[in-house]
Amino acid sequence: MTNEIRIYVANLAKYNEGILKGAWIDLPAADLWEQVQEILGDDEEHAIHDYEAPFSISEYANLDELNAIAEHLDSDYDMERFTFLVGLGYDFDYAFQHYEDVTCYQNMNLEDVAESMVEEGLFGDIADNIKPESF
Repeated sequence: MTNEIRIYVANLAKYNEGILKGAWIDLPAADLWEQVQEILGDDEEHAIHDYEAPFSISEYANLDELNAIAEHLDSDYDMERFTFLVGLGYDFDYAFQHYEDVTCYQNMNLEDVAESMVEEGLFGDIADNIKPESF
């Protein structure tokens, strides 16, 4: 899963006049507001008309918040765990605060996960007569 976040920022005033004016911005961007200003020119309102990210981004999402999220994800976090929490409906702050609470089991079905948990002793000592033969 990629950590890349891209947003298409459009000039809302021009859009309302029937003119498509906007650009893709890769996040995190040190010059975020310079890029937005190039899109806006003398106008003031912008909107996110498209995005490429592993989670939903609203049309009027806070650009500074998105940039900060991209910065965190770029350096400190596994996008899959963050996206899992956001996908459950938690906000970005919650996802960052509870990041460590998520465990991902790559390429494993439920039976594999259960066997792994038994092998790790997460269920305590299991009597030999109920352990699968594979143990």
